[in-house]
Amino acid sequence: MDDSYRMRLKIGAHEFEAEGPVAVVQEQVKRFMELIASLPVEYVKDPYAYNEKQMREQSPPDILPTSASSLLQPPPAASPDAHLDKIMRLDNRVVSLTVRPDSAETAVLLLLYGQKVMRQNDGVTGAEVMDGITATGGLSVARVDRLLEKLGRDGDVIVIGEHRGKRYRLTNSGLAKARGAANVLLAIVA
Repeated sequence: MDDSYRMRLKIGAHEFEAEGPVAVVQEQVKRFMELIASLPVEYVKDPYAYNEKQMREQSPPDILPTSASSLLQPPPAASPDAHLDKIMRLDNRVVSLTVRPDSAETAVLLLLYGQKVMRQNDGVTGAEVMDGITATGGLSVARVDRLLEKLGRDGDVIVIGEHRGKRYRLTNSGLAKARGAANVLLAIVA
């Protein structure tokens, strides 16, 4: 990977880490910096000492950026995290799907999401993903590493390590896509 780039930033209590193609990492850094720039200085220094009331006093609600307000609120109730057992199964270290998605890429994103939520596993190996695809059945994937590398180039997965020591983790955009796909499958099951 000649065009691979890795960046790690820490601004106050906020941390950022990205790895992948230069253009993707630069775009993610730009978004992170815009988010941090939109926060009041006191919040960036210590978000735990700075509450929502103080933030509203400094900035009227119509000026408050949605990205900053989303940091202060819990995740929306529509998050599929609590209902993943309806579309996924956990058997030891293997997370598999009980409902087949539309593509192998979506299946991989969902399996990474299931590993994150059901096993609290953020560094998923290729073998764990392949075992999940095999247990799911009906998906034609010979080399999961190539599919994961493509998702990494697209900016949905962070690839950490080299050769057989690689681990895979969802980016924020990959997590959003996985949650969206999970909501679609949950709607089918319900």
